Amino acid sequence: MSTPYHILILTDGRPGHENLSEGIAAAIARTRSTETSRLVVKRGRWPGRLLAWLANSGLAPDRLLVQTYGLTVDQLPPCDLIISAGAETLAANVWSARLLGAPSIFYGSLRAFRATDFTLVLGSYKVATDAPNMHMFLKPSAINPETYTTTGKDIGLILGGDAGGVRFRMGDWRRLAGLVEETHQRHGNQWRISNSRRTPEAASELFRALAARADYPAVRAFTDVRTAEAAPLSTIFAACARIICTADSSSMVSEAVWARRRVISAAPEEFRLPSREQAYRSWLSGQAWCVAAPIASLSAAVLFEMFDATEPMSDNPQTVLAALVATELSLDSHSADQQRPLAPRR
Repeated sequence: MSTPYHILILTDGRPGHENLSEGIAAAIARTRSTETSRLVVKRGRWPGRLLAWLANSGLAPDRLLVQTYGLTVDQLPPCDLIISAGAETLAANVWSARLLGAPSIFYGSLRAFRATDFTLVLGSYKVATDAPNMHMFLKPSAINPETYTTTGKDIGLILGGDAGGVRFRMGDWRRLAGLVEETHQRHGNQWRISNSRRTPEAASELFRALAARADYPAVRAFTDVRTAEAAPLSTIFAACARIICTADSSSMVSEAVWARRRVISAAPEEFRLPSREQAYRSWLSGQAWCVAAPIASLSAAVLFEMFDATEPMSDNPQTVLAALVATELSLDSHSADQQRPLAPRR
């Protein structure tokens, strides 16, 4: 379409939440010309349950937006759609949509808010309601997996760190480093490795040193997020058809799945997830999009059998999401791509 579709992303400043919103916006951009504005929102110390009550109290949304977020109506750019993710943005999404008269999309758990407060609600957990505008969906990414066609031998390794009930010991990092060397020695595969902001200093140094060994080139590239020039994860997805992600990060695992790679989710011995998050991981494994395995079980002898047990999705999730949004928001589709839903395998 010649007239751009204006999208406003409300963000709490957390990269993981922002990436979810950007992924939804990127899906919409597959079918129409878009322009995206971004606005950081912070609710301060206001409890979420109180904001959920205020959202349906009948009080003026402009006053509520000022009092809780310090935002005036004049600070909201005109838009055709509002997108956000993360609890911090829930009330801001509701009030901004009412003030601007725009449809809204939220990705995540609604907490005490109502599905009817939004036009479309997406999430990674099974929906425990019959609300017709709520859908379980793979965590979105701005990546278009159609751009990744590599079939090379390089393997990707994405390192996280401690989070919630997940704790790594130095032995876990050493076992992963040993897997890198063993696989190169046995099969000749080279690795592309990235740490993250959660990766312990000692673990990052272990893999940085491994990558620096000129006499033993098991590591083709090490992306160190501690440096300003660190390359994005997309460079690993573009170069590697097989990816190992440490199992602490649902976002990392989901992004690798979204990129239609063969994915292993590698867990340390101390690994406990909340029940809803475990259900999401089981759903991913149930689709054969990834394999969950303890770090201690990984070896060069079984690694490729594990990778071969996965089956990357044949559909482009970005196109599927675009079609879902178009249907729920009653948008005209301008894409020739018609994809079936991301339905669980029987």
